[in-house]
Amino acid sequence: IFLAEYYTIFKQKIEKNSSPLITTLNLLLLSLGIYIASMPDIVYKYSQNFALVHIISAFLIIFSILNINFIKEFLSKNIFQFLGKISFSMYLTHLLILISLSAYLFDMFIKSNDYVQSLFLTFSISFPIIILVAYIYSITIDKYSVTIATLVSKKMFKN
Repeated sequence: IFLAEYYTIFKQKIEKNSSPLITTLNLLLLSLGIYIASMPDIVYKYSQNFALVHIISAFLIIFSILNINFIKEFLSKNIFQFLGKISFSMYLTHLLILISLSAYLFDMFIKSNDYVQSLFLTFSISFPIIILVAYIYSITIDKYSVTIATLVSKKMFKN
């Protein structure tokens, strides 16, 4: 709650005083958040604040992205909106494709190509299939599941 209040107050100040200095500060915060998030787990293995470090990192990344207009505009493009809509479906289905189709393809390609070529070919075939399966799952199962869950929730928690 404290962080949300702090964000609201800071965002109002940013909107009033948007300048190259503020944008630079936000870019530095974004860089710091990405750096902390990408640090190897071994660095934090002996720390009792392991989860806190990742929470702070996530906060820095989200906070700075929300305050840098050109990044917000870039992430508002249709392709990212589409990926956002199918992201949960991708999360649920990608592993099945990776351990079945992708493993088979890589095993097939590695027999006649080097590692990098095999990896590239496997990715080039698997990624569009993962997107397609996630999209189909999203419009056939996920969409209706959310609708049903909303109806059940409204019936259970009538106000």
